[in-house]
Amino acid sequence: RGPDQMQITVYPNVQPVFEIYRCSGNEIQVKVTDTNYDSYIINYNDASPEVTVPKGSLAVNHTFAASGNKTVSVRGINNASADNCTPAASKVVVVSAAAPPAPTIDQLVITSSTVIDLQFTTQQNVLYRLEIGVNGGAFVNLGNLIDVSTATVPNLDTDNNFYCFRLGTVDPCNGGINFS
Repeated sequence: RGPDQMQITVYPNVQPVFEIYRCSGNEIQVKVTDTNYDSYIINYNDASPEVTVPKGSLAVNHTFAASGNKTVSVRGINNASADNCTPAASKVVVVSAAAPPAPTIDQLVITSSTVIDLQFTTQQNVLYRLEIGVNGGAFVNLGNLIDVSTATVPNLDTDNNFYCFRLGTVDPCNGGINFS
């Protein structure tokens, strides 16, 4: 009898990338942005069951029993593989308030005739939406921001237009938004 052969594939043990958004009422939302694994296991470290989500899935909401400092971890797993990958962990301050506070835009600087830089005061793990209004028109969404305190808005015409900006605190769990 001859030797048997078996093909084994070894994947790197990469900690997954994910975002945590703070909501009202002791609730958070976890969005796994990583695509290295087939599925992801979210552990809220509060004795609740772990939650498994497939790659590319929508964000998942979770409500804690009490406010305070919490640690959420996420580990990846591939189909037909051992559940032995190192989790990534992130801390979040959970609050019972009705809604995250409105942000403030602290400074607006026209750096050229086509670019405006904004500086604002924000809080960690809070999802924000930056909007622009041109010449008194309706506000248009420029995108969502998290864990940043600056934004650069290019492709403007500051010589011929005037611009209004607003920054909104988004509660992704309940759908509310509170603008500056």
